[in-house]
Amino acid sequence: GCSLGAMYAANFALKHPETFRRALCMSGRYLATALTGGENNLDVYFNNPLAYLTNMTGETLARVQRNTHLTLVCGQGAYEEGCIEETVALGQLLDRKGIPNLTDIWGRESRHDWDWWHKQVARHRGRMFA
Repeated sequence: GCSLGAMYAANFALKHPETFRRALCMSGRYLATALTGGENNLDVYFNNPLAYLTNMTGETLARVQRNTHLTLVCGQGAYEEGCIEETVALGQLLDRKGIPNLTDIWGRESRHDWDWWHKQVARHRGRMFA
């Protein structure tokens, strides 16, 4: 998924690891409260990967650790503000939780744009499905 779709892809993979074993997440925002104007309730929390993953433990965490891999990609160019910080934060959180992942940060020329997402898919498609 790209942009908002990146958060959806990460969210689905983390919640349903036996169904969504791999997710490619490009230029995502993973702090849902950034999209709700700061409003937070249980509905937002349970769709906010940077929140609920922090508290994930036990068998729920073990299922994700065993069954899923997230690839997080983000550029540093135009319109990536917020995305880059949240991509790095999610990658670090996945590392701390022992969840297989790859964080791939592209250069300043890489924008929040379809042309770049096509290039990012091309780079990661072979790795994800090999």
